[in-house]
Amino acid sequence: MRNALACAVLALVFLAWSVLCAAQPQRELTMWQLPETGTLPAGVVWTPGTAYVTLFLTDTLAMLDLTTDTISGIAIGDGPNALTEKDGYIYVTLALGDALVVYKPTKSAMYSYAIPTTGGWPNQLSSALPNPTSAHFAIAQRTSGILSYFQMDSTQIPDLPVTAPPFSLQLTKTTSQVQARVVPVQPYTVYVYPPGAVAQSQTPLPPYLQPPFTEWQVTTGGAYLEDVSVAASGTFWMTRGDNTLIAFDPSTSIASGYLLTAGISAMFVDAASPAGVFFIDWTANAIVQFDTVYGNETSWSIPGAIMPVGITVDAAGSVWFIDRGADMLGYLDRSTNNFYLYDVPAGSSPGGLALGQGGTDMWFVAEHGDYIGKLGSPTIP
Repeated sequence: MRNALACAVLALVFLAWSVLCAAQPQRELTMWQLPETGTLPAGVVWTPGTAYVTLFLTDTLAMLDLTTDTISGIAIGDGPNALTEKDGYIYVTLALGDALVVYKPTKSAMYSYAIPTTGGWPNQLSSALPNPTSAHFAIAQRTSGILSYFQMDSTQIPDLPVTAPPFSLQLTKTTSQVQARVVPVQPYTVYVYPPGAVAQSQTPLPPYLQPPFTEWQVTTGGAYLEDVSVAASGTFWMTRGDNTLIAFDPSTSIASGYLLTAGISAMFVDAASPAGVFFIDWTANAIVQFDTVYGNETSWSIPGAIMPVGITVDAAGSVWFIDRGADMLGYLDRSTNNFYLYDVPAGSSPGGLALGQGGTDMWFVAEHGDYIGKLGSPTIP
């Protein structure tokens, strides 16, 4: 009887292990090798039929035709960095050129808006309003600590014809199946302050208006403004690399400071998801969910993380990140507390994490691998 019971237990364990292994999703990793090395690809955005990439060192906005696997490019300005798409237009920050450039693909036209405060390294770019024709963007100027708010009716943006792309090169495309490493992690919840408590500080920030920009000095004393993300409510959430989250209302110019657990280094933030505010803690290399209603923060340590440099929440509510130092992409399934980790070629230095088709494909660029990458939707082997 005892032997029979032991065999039954072993059978159940084996069955559970088999189900877990069978359920591990694999994804198709597609890589388009860039024609030139050392261009420092910085950001990527997917649109139907075309992926747009910023090449920092060659001052180029590159366009990858996903039907023909050919790439072309235009000169866009000094140090193109972050980019996003809205209503068919591509918006690009120039980290060295201190500008926001608008490119109109259907018209082969673009226009550049000079950011009022120069030398601040404008990098992160977050869309502020969902309604059509509204080009409203929050821009974090990292080194100057300034938040720039761009407000424009996109139908009023002028056309400045650009020279047709001088080249159209066929790229080498490779595909492979990448199996996820599934690692369960026990989350850790800390109640920072009593439920319903207000922010620890509320500070009015004097606005500087120079249409179509409004600017506010968010950090002082040399502290960096690391990231900005705009919630559906219109609140701008910002990080400055310490244990404070800043919630900013551009209509009142009031900055509310939320003090986190001592020792946290809040870096990259995503507040656009209905699931709430998430950020990367660089001290613990963890994903943290912040709840302003119940006054708590829940942390999941990222297995094997070295330098996580991006965060985004997909359509299913999973929290994605990209790790530049560990050469991996991954996501946290909060319903199971499992991390799904996908390795990319060693030495790639991935960055520029962006959602693709259906909000499940993940696009990225490899700064040192010199390629454009896509991790496709999951399949079950």
